[in-house]
Amino acid sequence: MLPVGSLASYFGQVTGSGPGAGMSLMFLVFGFFSGLVGLAGYAFRVIRDAEEILPDHVMIAENTT
Repeated sequence: MLPVGSLASYFGQVTGSGPGAGMSLMFLVFGFFSGLVGLAGYAFRVIRDAEEILPDHVMIAENTT
């Protein structure tokens, strides 16, 4: 992120404006959205209770004789 760029005035105080500041901004943004995806998954009962809703897999042993 350039020190005189358009994003530096918004995010420069949080991530800085030197080398690597754009990558740190990307980590912050993607981390924020990953947290939103996790919270959205928790908000849906079907996803939240998938362990109880889906039956367990029962493996049947094959007769190999």
